[in-house]
Amino acid sequence: WAATIATEGGGYNVLQVREGKAYISDANCSNRGDCMEFSPITGGDEVIICVPHHLTVLGVGETNTPEPQDPIIG
Repeated sequence: WAATIATEGGGYNVLQVREGKAYISDANCSNRGDCMEFSPITGGDEVIICVPHHLTVLGVGETNTPEPQDPIIG
């Protein structure tokens, strides 16, 4: 699915969600493209940010980052 997110001053970001991955496919911000360069997010430890539009997209659910291991001191 896709959703157009309207921001102040006539701005917009298009958020796409396909096959469990969310990404920005279009935006008219002053840094056009920065938010579209983020890798698609798939888990709770990932984020997409559009600074000019003050937009943050947060992943939800399980994280994709492995649990840290205790250091081995020898």
